[in-house]
Amino acid sequence: MKRPIAIALCILLISSLAGCRSVYEDSRVVFDSDISVGVRLYGRNAQAAAEEMFALFDDLAVCADATNPDSEIGLFNAAAVGETVAVGETCYTLLRKAETLFRETFGAFNVALLPLSKLWHVDAESIHRYTPLFGQEPYPSPETLPDYDSVQSALKTATPDSWTLTETDGGYTLTKNAPVEIDLGAVAKGWAADRCAEIARKFGLSARIDVSGNLYLVGKYFNDRKGRDEDWYVGVTDPRPRPAFVRDYVTVLHHAGDTSIVTSGDYERYYFYQNGLAVPHIIGRDGLPVGVAYDGERYVNTGAHIISATVVGESSLLCDAYATAVSVMGIDEGMRFLSKTGYSALLLTDDGRFARSGVELAYTEAYTGYKAYTEIEWTA
Repeated sequence: MKRPIAIALCILLISSLAGCRSVYEDSRVVFDSDISVGVRLYGRNAQAAAEEMFALFDDLAVCADATNPDSEIGLFNAAAVGETVAVGETCYTLLRKAETLFRETFGAFNVALLPLSKLWHVDAESIHRYTPLFGQEPYPSPETLPDYDSVQSALKTATPDSWTLTETDGGYTLTKNAPVEIDLGAVAKGWAADRCAEIARKFGLSARIDVSGNLYLVGKYFNDRKGRDEDWYVGVTDPRPRPAFVRDYVTVLHHAGDTSIVTSGDYERYYFYQNGLAVPHIIGRDGLPVGVAYDGERYVNTGAHIISATVVGESSLLCDAYATAVSVMGIDEGMRFLSKTGYSALLLTDDGRFARSGVELAYTEAYTGYKAYTEIEWTA
């Protein structure tokens, strides 16, 4: 008779705990169709915390949705040279941070490249028409690529010098000094992930927050099957082949938590021009997509660029910006840059090399993708 009583008590205890402390999961598509937000929260009032997190994106859309002509950035992008638009505190904060990052990365991180993205058909509105699907041939492709002179012309005004950001009497304005368009997507996603992490801490929750690949891990991972806290294990997706029906991991990162992990790569948003040239969405300092060069007559792939950059650190905004920047810099400059920031990284290149700093890899033997890359030494 003792066994059934014990089981009943156990069930009662578990039900009681579930009522106030349980794992809560939710996901939604937010202001940009490219951006999805997923949360896994553990602790009391997790649903209330999640609603507060999702509400962030309604406010963020007013500022940063470049696809919405009525957003603050949308109004600025449509404005004529010399015009001024009013912006809110969030937009002001993101733009100031973007200006600083442009300087710190020597132009490798640049929010003023939207005209170049449109020329190359890799902006948010264009890329979905051409991204190849596994088993789909011929792959979709734009009819033409931009001529080199047009690219260089657009590049001239793709800098923070092309706008003036002003704070006056508690308000903020943005003035267009030259033909330029801004896309705040990279800083906006990271900013939002950082704010969501703050909300999780305010509610005393452990959390996994995923803002379209901007991952933030708060506290420990609560294993609800075992009823205990554990370290986090986060898979790093194998960027090859392109396209793929399913993707395995290259390796797994082991982390104790309270950190952000962001990966930027050339294998999610890209297309094959006439089934040949691979054109990814990340634009370099020369106005060309990473991995693309101009030989004087035509565009060619270089075959040695970074195809996956995973950056780990306390700020998701910085992780996202740094992942983009080092993708532009290349493996040597990128690793030297990151070594000065204190952020950890794992970088993979198209010619089968990888470099890392400060990341703990796990289960490497379990993934065939890991064996396709050779670790290199780099000099700080």
